[in-house]
Amino acid sequence: MMTRKAIQLAVASVAVFVVACGGQTQAAVVEYSITVDVTTPGVLPGTFPDNPWSFSSLPAIFTGTFYADNTVTGPISSLSLVVGGQDLVTSFPGALANSFNPSTLYLAWAAVNAANDQAVGFGAAGNDVSAFQDTRFPPLDPYVPYTLNWAGTYSIAPVPEPSTCLVGALMLLPFGASTLRLLCKRQAA
Repeated sequence: MMTRKAIQLAVASVAVFVVACGGQTQAAVVEYSITVDVTTPGVLPGTFPDNPWSFSSLPAIFTGTFYADNTVTGPISSLSLVVGGQDLVTSFPGALANSFNPSTLYLAWAAVNAANDQAVGFGAAGNDVSAFQDTRFPPLDPYVPYTLNWAGTYSIAPVPEPSTCLVGALMLLPFGASTLRLLCKRQAA
């Protein structure tokens, strides 16, 4: 039979575990992983003298990371993603859009290169991504101002963090040891 003290310790340890695991969700900037799957070639590399994209074969998959608030729609930061040999942040410094919705995992991000003749963009209403190049110069078609360099899809997932429940479980160890000691003393008597 358990003593009153052992029961109190058991209840207290369960309460600590519940509080540690069931805290309120607070706004936090968290890390997300992003995967880009380039499935459609536009023009072949080399068609334009300044086409920067390089794919050894298609489909091709590229992965990276960024940080964003996990509770409200807002901008991303620290994007680290290289697609087809191009670092999207350094190769496309002219930001046109930057918004991430953590509930849908859709990213509205678009940017142009320094010459303002190439662009890359992620769709905000779906998971599409593509790159375009300005083609308004002869001998190319003057009526179609941009040509697709490549297109594909993207997926985003939060990077797992160490669980706070593990911390709660570790907090239970002293209470569990005390309860076990009390039970052993009780049985010996």
